[in-house]
This record gives sequence, structure tokens and C-alpha cells, in this order.
Amino acid sequence: MAEAPLLQRARASVTGAVRQTLRPARLLIAAKCALAATLAWLLGRLIPGEVGEFAYYAPLGALIGVAPSLAASLRSSIETLIALALGIGVA
Repeated sequence: MAEAPLLQRARASVTGAVRQTLRPARLLIAAKCALAATLAWLLGRLIPGEVGEFAYYAPLGALIGVAPSLAASLRSSIETLIALALGIGVA
């Protein structure tokens, strides 16, 4: 029994998206972002005083700095701010 054309297109779309996401260049960017965020958080915790208590903001700055383009960085920043606002609202 042959697959329906809609199912074939959906499968091809998903397969293409997975291939696009798992390209070595994207994985390298993801690894750089993860490393930068981790280092920023660890170093941010070492800052004395009240600033060190807000070390969880340091990874955001690192991600913005490592992001591959201005548009992606801006979109990520806006999404992060929205997520933070929603988290604060829920808390």
C-alpha cells in the first residue's frame, strides 16, 4: 500500500528539518554557545558582592555574544525576555 502524498510530504519535510538541524556547522555553534554559557555562569558566580548573586544573567550575555547573526541574536533575546517575564509572572 503506497503512502498518501500528504504523508510523503510531511515525512520529507521532517527529514529535511532534521538534516538541517544536525549539520556540523550548527552543532559547532551549539557547542560554542553551551561552552560560553557555562563559562559565563561559572565566572559570574565568582564575582564578589551582590553582582555575584545574579550570575544566572551571565549566560544570556554569552549567548547573545556567540549567536551567529544579529537577527538570530535579537530573536533569541526577545524569546528569553518573554520566557523570563512569564517565569516571573508564574512565580
